[in-house]
Amino acid sequence: ITEGRIQLFSQIEALVPESTEPDSEIKQKLRSIFAQVLGLPEETITNTGNFMRELGGTSLDYYTLISEIGETFGIVINYGGVNGGDFSYCLNDFEKIVMEALQQDVL
Repeated sequence: ITEGRIQLFSQIEALVPESTEPDSEIKQKLRSIFAQVLGLPEETITNTGNFMRELGGTSLDYYTLISEIGETFGIVINYGGVNGGDFSYCLNDFEKIVMEALQQDVL
């Protein structure tokens, strides 16, 4: 950490091209919400960009994001994210959360 290896790794990850697979409808809506909350163009919101570290969100932006996602999809999301170490506060992670919440409502 003190040598900056973790930071360097994050920068290298940013160079890896995003998937060319078309976005799901959920991901398209989430990308729009991310962009609206952050005041950024949608095309700057990558699938793996961390909401705060890489996209520049603040804690207040995060709470706004969670509220907007909840309103849009009619679900409740825990403000603390997901238990476990693999949640990185990116578009892909929020897509998983929304899909799981919507599936639970159907069951």
